[in-house]
Amino acid sequence: MKKRLLQLCLLSSLSLNAISYAEESTLSEADQLREEIAQQKEVLRDLKEQLAAIENKQKPNTIAVGTDGSLHYLGKPIQSEELTEKLSDLPDNAKVVIRSNSQTPHQYIVSTMKICAEAGITDLTFQTFQKPTPESDNPKD
Repeated sequence: MKKRLLQLCLLSSLSLNAISYAEESTLSEADQLREEIAQQKEVLRDLKEQLAAIENKQKPNTIAVGTDGSLHYLGKPIQSEELTEKLSDLPDNAKVVIRSNSQTPHQYIVSTMKICAEAGITDLTFQTFQKPTPESDNPKD
C-alpha cells in the first residue's frame, strides 16, 4: 500500500511538472509568435516605404499656380500653409514640378518656390505654357 501511495505521489508530481513545463512552453511559443508578428510589421512598414518611393517616381508631385495665385497640388486646390505641410512629408529626394502659364505673374511662382524651400524641396522642375488655357490656368493632373 505504501509502495502504491508513493507511486501515485510520484505520478502526480510528474504530472504537475509536465503541466508546468507545458504552460512554460506555451508561453514561450506565444512570445515567439509576438516577436514574429513584430518583425513582420517592420517588414511591412519597409515594403510600404519602398512602394511609396516607387509611386513617387512614377507620379510627379505637381504644383499648379494659377494666374490669380491659386495653388493646386496633385490636381486639388490647396492653401499655401497646407502645401508646406504636404511637401514637408515628402522624402528628401522628392521631385516637384511647378506648372503655370505664361500669364501667371512672376511673384506667384517665386512664392511657390519659397514654399518648396521652406519644406526642404531642392529638386524643382518648371513647366510653362505659352498660351493660357483653362487647363493651364487651373491645371489638374
